[in-house]
Amino acid sequence: MTARAVHIQPAKFTVVQQLRGLSIALVLFWHTLTKAGLHYWIFGDPISIDTFFIVGGFIMFYSSHNDFGQRGAVSAYYFRRFARLIPLYWICVAVYVLGVTLFVSNHRPIHPSSILATLFFIPYDYSLVSHRVWTVYPVGWFLDYLVFFDLVFGFFLFLPRRAGTIAASAILVLLVLVGLFPTDHAIVAAWTRPVALKFVAGLGLGYLYLYREKLGLVLKVREPLLWFVGLFTFAFVGSYLGGGGLSPVNWRPFNSAVALCLASVAIFAQAPKANHFIARTLHAMGDASYSIYLSHPIVLLVGFKIWQKVGLGAVLSPWIFVGLSLPVCVTIGLYTYRYFEAPTTANLIAWRTNRIASHQMVRPT
Repeated sequence: MTARAVHIQPAKFTVVQQLRGLSIALVLFWHTLTKAGLHYWIFGDPISIDTFFIVGGFIMFYSSHNDFGQRGAVSAYYFRRFARLIPLYWICVAVYVLGVTLFVSNHRPIHPSSILATLFFIPYDYSLVSHRVWTVYPVGWFLDYLVFFDLVFGFFLFLPRRAGTIAASAILVLLVLVGLFPTDHAIVAAWTRPVALKFVAGLGLGYLYLYREKLGLVLKVREPLLWFVGLFTFAFVGSYLGGGGLSPVNWRPFNSAVALCLASVAIFAQAPKANHFIARTLHAMGDASYSIYLSHPIVLLVGFKIWQKVGLGAVLSPWIFVGLSLPVCVTIGLYTYRYFEAPTTANLIAWRTNRIASHQMVRPT
C-alpha cells in the first residue's frame, strides 16, 4: 500500500509557525556546518533551542486549555502527544543506529541499554561538567526534556485550568530548586536543570494569551519577520560578547530573555498576513519542524558519506556541501511531515477515537 497524503489544515498561529521555521533553519544550518567541519563560532546558534522550549510550552497549553477538568483528558493528552512524537522518533533512532553500525567504522559500539534509554527518553548519560545530555541519537536529548515536560503537564489536566497550570508549573520550579543541590545521579541532574523554567514561561504565555485583549497584550506589527531577524541578531551579538551560556539546559538568562521576547512577539502579534515566498517557506518549515529536526541527522550522515566516497571533499569546498545539504534536508523533512508524521498522527488519533466510540456504543445501559 502506498502512503496517501492527508490534507493538512494551516496552523492558527501563523507567526508562531514562522518563528519555529526560522529557528529550525538556524539549527539545521549550524548542524550542517559542524558536519562539514566548518567550526566558525560566529555561526553558532544561541537561542533557537530556548525558543523551541518556550514556544513548545505555549502550544502544549493552548492546544489543551479547554481540556482541563474534563473526563479522560489526561489519557487523551498522553496518547495525542505520544502518537505524534514516538513513531517517527523510534524509526529515526533505529535507522541511525543501523547506519552508524554498518557504515561508520570509527563509531564507538552502542550498548543495547543505551538504545533502550534513548527510545524511552531517559537521559542516561549526563555530563556534570558541561551540563549536556548525550543520547544515541544526536538530537534525542531534546526529546528527553520535551517528553518529561509533557508527562508533568499532562498529569494535571484532571484539575481546573488555573489549578492545573499552577500545579504543573510549581512542580517544574521545585525540580529546578532541587537541582541547586549537587548530585552525581545523571537522571536527577538532567531533569532538574533550569531549562524547565523556559517551559514554564511558555505555559505562562499561553495563560496570558487567553486574556490578551483584556490585558492589552496585543502587538500591532507590520513585519514580524523583521522583529525576528533583529532579535536573533541581538542574541548573536550578545552571546558572543559574553552574555550567553554554553549549554541550552543550564542557566542562560540572556538567551532565555531574548527567546522570551521572540516568543512574545510571535504569540501576541497582530500582523497582516504575509504571502511572500520567505513567509510561506518558514511557515511550512514551522509546521514540519519536528520532522526536519529528527530526519536531518540521518540525511547529513548519508550525504556526507556519499560526499567522501566519491571524493568530492578533496576537490570542492565544504561550503558546497553545506549549500547542497540544506535544501535536501528541508525537502526530506517536509515530505516526511506530509507523508508520514501528519497522517500517522491523524490515523492513530482517529483509531483511538473510533475505539472509544465503539466501546461507548456497546456499553450496557
